[in-house]
Amino acid sequence: MGWYTALACAGTVSTLGGFEIVNTMGTLMQKSLIGGQLVYPFPDADWMALSDRKSDIFNNISEIDARSDHTLTVSIDLGGMILAAGDEPALVDFEKEMPRVYNKFPRRLPNHAAFHSHLQVPVASEGRSVLPEALFRQPEVPIVDGRGQI
Repeated sequence: MGWYTALACAGTVSTLGGFEIVNTMGTLMQKSLIGGQLVYPFPDADWMALSDRKSDIFNNISEIDARSDHTLTVSIDLGGMILAAGDEPALVDFEKEMPRVYNKFPRRLPNHAAFHSHLQVPVASEGRSVLPEALFRQPEVPIVDGRGQI
């Protein structure tokens, strides 16, 4: 939703156009609800980053993703928590294999699809087919894509 909001803030779409995109894409994602997400922290109890724990999380995600009929990827590195997106078999394996942290994690995020992953390709495709191209225009201010590219 942040990217859709950025489009409106940059003037690429009007405020109402931004609302239309958010509402349309949210509805399409909720309708299909492909996959899911879970969150897993890597800092210690004093909120100090444990690089070994972060490496272990990334390695486990890669190992699970490499399994037959499993899809798991890093959705967002939140700077203290990893948000992983995947299909049900992969999410179940991650929950079983990663140690419980703070008696809360790994924690599934209810009503979350596998955002920021290729599992959402059908939703993106449907969004392109229902949102009119005329909704979009050149931005009034530069938009940064999250990778530092304008």
